[in-house]
Amino acid sequence: MLEEYGGEIPVVPLSAKTGKGIDKLLEMILLVSELHEIKDTSNQELRAVVIESSISKNKGIIATIIIRSGKLSLKDEIVCSNQDFRVRAILDWTGKQQFTIKSGDGAEILGWKKLPTVGSLLYNKKQIEISPKTVSELVEMSPALKSFITLPPTQTIEEEKIKIILKADTVGTLEAVLNSLPKKNIIVIKSEVGEINESDILLGKTTKALIIGFNLKPSDSVVKLAESEKTLLKTYNIIYELLDEIEEVIRAIKEGNLVNVLGTAKIQAIFKIKDQTIAGIKVTSGRIARGDDIKVVRGEKEIGRAKIKSLKYQKEDRTKAEQGTEAGIILSQNIDLLTGDSIISIG
Repeated sequence: MLEEYGGEIPVVPLSAKTGKGIDKLLEMILLVSELHEIKDTSNQELRAVVIESSISKNKGIIATIIIRSGKLSLKDEIVCSNQDFRVRAILDWTGKQQFTIKSGDGAEILGWKKLPTVGSLLYNKKQIEISPKTVSELVEMSPALKSFITLPPTQTIEEEKIKIILKADTVGTLEAVLNSLPKKNIIVIKSEVGEINESDILLGKTTKALIIGFNLKPSDSVVKLAESEKTLLKTYNIIYELLDEIEEVIRAIKEGNLVNVLGTAKIQAIFKIKDQTIAGIKVTSGRIARGDDIKVVRGEKEIGRAKIKSLKYQKEDRTKAEQGTEAGIILSQNIDLLTGDSIISIG
């Protein structure tokens, strides 16, 4: 459909790094808008869409919106996602306070009573008359959330499936993770935006669920509670790491016991010093500690079990290595280790 192949869509080569082509891109945008007679719709009724939402410790619930038509001003009464509220603040991309934004503008707005879903539409309460039924029809749960959370009446949770509690920093991230998880092996007990808290740990204990946090760092008190309640808590910052490990963790849980998996690591290098094999590892979740019983997994196969006899960071002895850190370990048993092998701490 590109112009070069007989279509109508122009192509503009550009570089965000050097700035080359940006001026031509802006010219092309103006040309295409004139060609399609795109007009300013700021004088029409307000229509805006939520493109991201999250919970901030300082600001509370915030949502990024794009104005499709009309204007949005400070203190406007808004209807969205089965809620109505007054706009308390409008922040542009620099974080600067704005009093009015119009069609084409994007901004963060504050004042929400509850977290809106991505794709929710915003309306000015004074411009339209909405019945309760109409309000409920304005927003539709995203397919990602619906497929995991809404189960048909005849469907029951299968015991052989792994149950998880998923927490993420934003709605967009939450949906991306939910879409990527293998539905065949997983039942999502709870999924929401916000920090991992004590109630999540207790729910995980009650339902025997694995707790996954994405782009979140749990507090020390939450981590200690998870350890004391023997509930598995894993956090990730890169979705590919989660996908690489989730099948491995599912196998580990099915083969062993959910409560005993304390951490996982990847072997990045192997060193031979004085007839001893030292494995250079990077902890990918939880923690790896001296004295832990571990199993070594290669691909889908367990190749051996041992105890961590020594753990060092550079040349210093350490008792444990937390998620994201690197360390060198020596095992109590002689196992033929290879780079890429997984270390799973089971107690």
